[in-house]
Amino acid sequence: MNARRLISALLFILLPLAATADPAGTTFTYQGMLNHQGAPANGAFDFEFALFVLEEGGAEVSNSLLLEDVSVSEGVFSAHLDFGDVFAADQAYWLEIGVRPGTSETPFT
Repeated sequence: MNARRLISALLFILLPLAATADPAGTTFTYQGMLNHQGAPANGAFDFEFALFVLEEGGAEVSNSLLLEDVSVSEGVFSAHLDFGDVFAADQAYWLEIGVRPGTSETPFT
């Protein structure tokens, strides 16, 4: 019986907190693998992210995002992306990613 009272008390305390939580927002995390010259990449790389509603052709949904000097370790990288409030329900999206070494001014691949 004491366990039931404890659970009830916790729910009574926590439920109002859940009701006042902030909305999720528009930022999401993308995690990927990057190979460089046939092996997992290491070091700093620049990434360019573009969002489309069509697999090929069509205009970008939002402005491209440029993230410079993203740390890549054993091929793994993470990027926090925020294209704004552009996502619609029941709509597929395509993410195009360009990359180049962080110290380079060459075009993105």
